Amino acid sequence: MKPGDTLGPYRVLDKLGEGGMGEVYRALDTTLHREVALKIILASVAADPDRMVRFTREAKTLASLNHPNIAQIHGFEQSGDSRALVMELVHGEDLSRRCARGAIPLDEALAIARQICAALDAAHERGVIHRDLKPANIKLRDDGTVKVLDFGLAKAVQPGSAAAVEADAEVDHLPSATISASGVSLPGSIVGTAAYMSPEQARGKAVDERADIWAFGCVLYEMLAGVRAFRGSDLATIVSNVLTTEPDWSALPAGTPASIRRLLRRCLQKDPARRLRHIGDAALEMKDSLTESRLEEIALPAAHSEKRTGSLRMLRLALMTGVLVLSAAGLFAWSFFGRRAPEAAEMRLEISTPATDNIASLAISPDGQTVAFVALDGGRARLWLRPLESSAARPLPGTDGASLPFWAPDGRALAFFADDGWLKRIDVEGGAVRLLADAWLARGGSWGADGTILFVPATGGVFRVSSAGGGDVTPVTRLEAAHAGHAVPQFLPGGRHFVYYVLGGPEVRGVYVAAMDGSNRRRLVESDTIAAAIWGEHLLFVRDTTLYAQHLDAQRLELHGDPYKVAEGLALELLPVHQAAAISSSASGHIVYRTGSALQGRQFVWFDRSGSEIARIGTPDRGVSLSPALSPDGQIALHRSDGGNTDVWLLEAEGGRFKRFTTNLANDIQPLWSPDGARIVFSSNRTGSYQLYEKSTAGGSEERLLIPMQATPTDWSRDGKFLLVQHRAEKTRMDIWVLPSGTNQKAYPLLQTDFDERDAQFSPEADWITYASTETNRYEIYVRPFAGAGAPIAVSINGGAQPRWRRDGKELFFIGLDGQLMAVRISLPAAGGAVEVGTPVALFATHIGGAIQSGSRTQYFPSADGIRFLLNTVLQDSAPSPITVLMNWKPPDQSR
Repeated sequence: MKPGDTLGPYRVLDKLGEGGMGEVYRALDTTLHREVALKIILASVAADPDRMVRFTREAKTLASLNHPNIAQIHGFEQSGDSRALVMELVHGEDLSRRCARGAIPLDEALAIARQICAALDAAHERGVIHRDLKPANIKLRDDGTVKVLDFGLAKAVQPGSAAAVEADAEVDHLPSATISASGVSLPGSIVGTAAYMSPEQARGKAVDERADIWAFGCVLYEMLAGVRAFRGSDLATIVSNVLTTEPDWSALPAGTPASIRRLLRRCLQKDPARRLRHIGDAALEMKDSLTESRLEEIALPAAHSEKRTGSLRMLRLALMTGVLVLSAAGLFAWSFFGRRAPEAAEMRLEISTPATDNIASLAISPDGQTVAFVALDGGRARLWLRPLESSAARPLPGTDGASLPFWAPDGRALAFFADDGWLKRIDVEGGAVRLLADAWLARGGSWGADGTILFVPATGGVFRVSSAGGGDVTPVTRLEAAHAGHAVPQFLPGGRHFVYYVLGGPEVRGVYVAAMDGSNRRRLVESDTIAAAIWGEHLLFVRDTTLYAQHLDAQRLELHGDPYKVAEGLALELLPVHQAAAISSSASGHIVYRTGSALQGRQFVWFDRSGSEIARIGTPDRGVSLSPALSPDGQIALHRSDGGNTDVWLLEAEGGRFKRFTTNLANDIQPLWSPDGARIVFSSNRTGSYQLYEKSTAGGSEERLLIPMQATPTDWSRDGKFLLVQHRAEKTRMDIWVLPSGTNQKAYPLLQTDFDERDAQFSPEADWITYASTETNRYEIYVRPFAGAGAPIAVSINGGAQPRWRRDGKELFFIGLDGQLMAVRISLPAAGGAVEVGTPVALFATHIGGAIQSGSRTQYFPSADGIRFLLNTVLQDSAPSPITVLMNWKPPDQSR
């Protein structure tokens, strides 16, 4: 949401932050004229009926908590698909920021702690457990009032039977990460933040009020000591310290009263049975500490007069104690050094992300501390970074249209592919972006220790380029017989060899290994899914949505032993026309992946201008059909991936049945009907690059090559005389060319600039064209004359793609960069007149996979009168699955 947007009676003023529950906004209640905090609930929660029932039930209970130290819940607002929690807006800094400045004086710390106790006591009386008490959830108002936030809501938004843990928090938000111990049956949904999480939470056990008491002890310790009670360089270390170590009691100030030290030890007992049982007792202990401090001040003179007598007594006591200490030390040494320290337990951390159409676009940093992923930000796909030590992710500016990120070996930069067809790199600190290479329809990359980047563009083979940019782009592998393409190259340790995936039929598909000069190529393992990663001495690959690990001999470059299952039910995405799994691994040993539905299904759906559904064609298709084209009689031609191969298929508009039209082992994509319906032109990479072919719809197997250059068709003039195609060139990027009809005709460029021009469409009389261009550094819609001179005329205002004409030429439609279907009135002139363009109007939100689709063409058709629209709709049957970070996993033969 943006300032000025409304949700019921609430008008958004500005954004405060975001986290696992969703986005948080400062808003004005226009009915009561007060400011409130709006927490827009994450789509993955709102789309899950079970979680919403739990959340609503929990919110009602929390709304009944009326206490001056608890942030009040005012209500629950729903408008369309948006759901929000309306809460008291608490001004002031959170306690985490105050603690970051150092230790808090005793009197001030205890004043804060007493109010925290009061809030917890009131909640516990009503049976409400916070479960995620931490400094970031405690606000300090300027008048000295302490407000505790987010009671119990974290549990309500978690999926059933998941144990949740976070590493840290920077802003007021709800948790977004979960962790579970392998092999443990979790009895419910539990939530916590690693540094403040009780041992029973870390072990996945049920919790009660004593979990809050432990967290309170952690908070009080941090206020007094100026450091956390349980620290570590990564999540696994923090959790291990919670389970096995004691806080550094010497870090407490020397003047800390004995009663406060005793209180902290009682709060931080690892065995809940020995822990302080009631938070009210903590308040009494703190009250007693004030009396104790005064008594100590009075007793100091008397203690000085008895110093000599006390010293003799202490000497005798010390001699006896020394004997006992030496005996105990020997026993401790035997018990500690005589036993091997337990290995770290396997843990799976889940990271919820904003909505995304790029589930396979994720990468974990070499040190295993940060996950990069692609998600929507303001309607555009961008790179996000989520440190594991934090529960807040942040988008990276300058990464619009990003996909398939991969890290530099030092973790200081990321490379990614943008939907404008470039391979780019961005510095994590500073955000400087550099262009590296042309990489249209990319299929992954890898960054070597010597600065070499391997990547796969549309031409099918693996290429190399310098990460510094500006160097030559040279081929490393070439497509061999029956190879439909290569994908996801990954360097092996040492940088002299790499693995990559080969697309094709079962006889060739799988993960291969090759030397850096492309020699010594051979298949390591058969696999049906684009995926390959190196994890230590193991190769990771995917077969039938299951992630496997198998030992890879780095010297012999061959696999040994049996593959081991690492995870099942991986989510798949088309890349761009073949299924790919979302996996990544780090040198530190972490593995990341997504689970979920095999592929997002699509179905052709008719909508009216308001976005209301009218009818559906056929049944949902998991083969994933893209780049549809309508024939004169209403049939749909499209390209569709089936069994690892992408061909042109025909879909009956009435019966909804599919029929294969091409059968070549190469990829046949982006079909287009001739105006009379007698032929279909399409692109195929049978020779390495995607070239234009033609086939009759009357039958027969002849498929004629039309032009011997890279080209994909976009539109055919109604009279059949001209075919618009887009051609990608190294210097001028994506250009619009024209192929006249007839034999031996030569294509010629129509629009050839330094910018991208794509998705060109003829006006009904073929005297004008509309197209999308990056002339202003983002895609906008333009019109210009087809023949003769004429400057382009802007149609869109805030970006757009996928333009289409209404049949009478009086209205243009396009997809806004936020996914809205836009309409704009247009008046094309008679000879010598001027074009008149109206103001674009949003009709409704589409779900067609985004505005910019580098591997596909326009995904919708307007009816002749512009009243109805046929959309190739992505089925919204589930929210994006979270990213799983697997830590401390070992193959079965190494885990004993």
